Amino acid sequence: MNTLLFQLSTEAIQLIGYVGSFLTSVTFIPQVIKSWKSKSVGDLSVVMLLIVITSTIVWLIYGFGIANG
Repeated sequence: MNTLLFQLSTEAIQLIGYVGSFLTSVTFIPQVIKSWKSKSVGDLSVVMLLIVITSTIVWLIYGFGIANG
């Protein structure tokens, strides 16, 4: 399988790992801000959901990258 994912350098894979860990760390900040402002925890922040999806994709790319690196 000769795709771009498997041609990334070690530095690029490491950067992807840093991005994934950063996104995972800040995932719930938008939800906390939304709940704080609205004084309600009844709904979810769309921004939080987008960060969760993005960080999951980034972690998958990182995982495949280090497995094939």
